[in-house]
Amino acid sequence: MGEPLRKYFYDDKHISAEIIKTRLGWWYHQYSDNKELGKIQDITKAEGLALRNDNNSISPYDWR
Repeated sequence: MGEPLRKYFYDDKHISAEIIKTRLGWWYHQYSDNKELGKIQDITKAEGLALRNDNNSISPYDWR
C-alpha cells in the first residue's frame, strides 16, 4: 500500500475529524483505520446532517 496516512492538527484539533464533524467530507475507510472517524461519520449521518445525505453528492471512493 504506500505511505501511512498522517494525522494533521491545528490548534489541537484533528483536521480530518473536524472536516467530518462539519459535514464537509467523508471518512475514507479504505485507507484509514481510525475507527473514531467512522464513529463521527455515523453520528453526522444519523442526524441527517452529513454531506453524504445530499442526493447530489458523490463520495470520493465512488468518484475515483
